[in-house]
Amino acid sequence: MSYLVTEHREPPHHLVAVRFEATPAEIPERIGGALAEVFGYLGRHGVTPAGPPVGHYEMVGPEHFVVRAGCFVPEPVATEDGVVGHELPARRELRTEHVGSYADLPRAYDALQKYAAEHGRELDLGEMWEEYVSGPEVPPTYRRTIVHWPLA
Repeated sequence: MSYLVTEHREPPHHLVAVRFEATPAEIPERIGGALAEVFGYLGRHGVTPAGPPVGHYEMVGPEHFVVRAGCFVPEPVATEDGVVGHELPARRELRTEHVGSYADLPRAYDALQKYAAEHGRELDLGEMWEEYVSGPEVPPTYRRTIVHWPLA
């Protein structure tokens, strides 16, 4: 798959999520349950998501991440039973769309890194996020994920 990488000015976002720490291998087994908790929270509080589910990743070590699995909402939310709010500031970013298995997402990150190197852009190596436009109910070859990587 070839990737079209674009640069954007991303507005600020209010994220409601379940936060956990994990290695890359642990993330797939934990993210579904975290998203279920968030959608339960939203249902109990009558909050409509402002887009598809999101995985926000902060690198805290070479093979260790703080993960926030949830979705964007129109306004900040109160913390409740492990569901927390997190603010993403406005910033410049690189973005690309991945179509295919979640296991192949590293290819999208490689495309973003290649673009940054070729265009003299510096990536924020501490964080990135993914929008899961289609979820695990869609066959892997048709899943759409938008990968966002802020610039430093």
